Parts: sequence; structure tokens; C-alpha cells
Amino acid sequence: MNQILSTENINNKKNKSKARGVSSGSKDIASIIRFFAIFLIIMGVLVIGSGAYALYSDGNKTNEPKIESKPQISIENKGEDKILITITDEEDIDNVTYQWNDEQEQTISGASGKFIQEELELPDGKNTLKVRALNINGGLNEISREFEAVASIGIKTSISGNNIKIEINSEEEIESFSYAWDDEEPTNVTVNDKKYSMEIEAIMGEHTLNIVAKDINGVEKTKEQQVVGTTKPTLKITKGDNAYHIVAYDEIGLDRVEVTTLNDGKITKMKSDGKEFEYDFPLKDGDENYVEIVAYNNNGVESSRIRAKWPR
Repeated sequence: MNQILSTENINNKKNKSKARGVSSGSKDIASIIRFFAIFLIIMGVLVIGSGAYALYSDGNKTNEPKIESKPQISIENKGEDKILITITDEEDIDNVTYQWNDEQEQTISGASGKFIQEELELPDGKNTLKVRALNINGGLNEISREFEAVASIGIKTSISGNNIKIEINSEEEIESFSYAWDDEEPTNVTVNDKKYSMEIEAIMGEHTLNIVAKDINGVEKTKEQQVVGTTKPTLKITKGDNAYHIVAYDEIGLDRVEVTTLNDGKITKMKSDGKEFEYDFPLKDGDENYVEIVAYNNNGVESSRIRAKWPR
């Protein structure tokens, strides 16, 4: 009986031990599952956070102002009397202008594309060149540079209305100079002095005036000037009914007619809005009615000045 009881006790112990082993294994598996669950939750939070940050960053980049390109301008000397302007841009260039000192701004014709070059003649003396470039997106750049050129012969041209004034000065005596329109035969002028000036009338339309000056040592200086010639208004004055009858005409268009009474210097300006103009300027009794009359076209070119005297 004792042996049987003993055997039963041993079997009971073994069964209890197996029960404890199964319980311990279940706890380990549950721990592993909990670990992986927590790990997956953490990874999910990280992935969601990264995605949100990426969306936030992209949103901020979208709101950032776009930096527009602007033309890059380079100005450099080319020889002793030439200037080279170079403009480059990532976008197509819309227009380029330049200006010497306070003179009228000039446009570089045919400016387009992403690369433009223009060669200019360097004026004598000290001068400031301003260059302005604009691309098709509105990108704008402006720069200015000072240049100083000392030449033995200086040629200066200035435009007044439809006349071009040519001024030449030299360290040595100027033997002669010539001028020509485009490819025409030049007109030669003898100087024999260190300074000389004259005025010539521009011809109708856009033309190139070529000037060449030479001193007694054979040194030459050339200059090219682009000139747009315009018509000169015609003006006719006749005696009307106790008045000066004024008739003016210009092909481009008349701007105004001015009558100056010479005894007191009073100027009467009469505007015009077309090519033709007619007006009766009344005479004064007991007066010489000494007047000077001139007409101006839309380009600022004036007609010949006519003086008339009609005592009443």
C-alpha cells in the first residue's frame, strides 16, 4: 500500500510541474506579443509624424516666394574708343536701353533671346554710361559705369530739332574733315585750325552720319551718329481782312504756331491737332503790328521764321 501511495504522489508532482511549465510559457508568449504590439504602435506614430512633417515642409515651400531671375549686365572696354555691352539671362530678354550722361535714352534694336551684345563708341572726355535690361517676366537690372577717354582729336555731335551740330577740336591743327550720309560720297571741309563747328540739316528718315577728321600729322578720328530726320513745317503769311492770315502745314503733324509781337515781346501760342493749320491773327489799330511767326511740328522741328510789319 505504501508503494502505491508513493507512486501516486510522484505522478501528482509530475502533473503539477507540467502545469507550472505551461503557465510560464504562456506568460512569455504574451510578453513577446505585447512587445511587438508596442513596437508597431511606436513605428506607426513615427511614420505618421514623418508624413505630416513632409506635408508641412512641402506646404511651406509652396508658400515661399519664387525668386525671379534678372538680366546680368557686363560693360567692358574694347580697344581705346569702343565699349562692349553684354547681357545674359535665364529668361528671354524683353528690351535693353542705354544712356550717356543725361542724353536721351537709346534702345538696342532687335534685343531678344537670352544673350545680347552691343558695341558702342566711347565719347571723348569723362562720361557715365547707364544700361537697363528687362526680361519677359519683369526681372529688371540697371548698372552704370564711368569712362574717360583722352583723344588727340575730339568729335562731338548734338541734335537740335532737325539740325545736327558738329564740333571738332584737336591738340594739333585740324587739316580737314568730311561727313557723309550712309554710303553717299563724303562732303569735304577744309579747317586749318584746332577748333571747328558747323550745322547741317538732317535728311528725311533714319540714317547714319559718318564723320572723319584728320590733323596735320595724318592722325584720323571717325564717328558714326544715328539720326532720324523729319520734315520741316511750311509756313505762309498773307494779309487778310484786318488780320495776318497764317497757313502752316507738316507731313508728320503740327504741334503749334507761335506769334511774337516784337514791340513788347509777347508770345501767343496756338495749338494744332492735325497736319494743317489756318488762323487769322488780328491787327491792332495805331500799331506797327511788327510780328515774328514760327510753326513747330510734333518732333519739335521748327519752320523758317517769318517777320511781317503792317502799320494800321
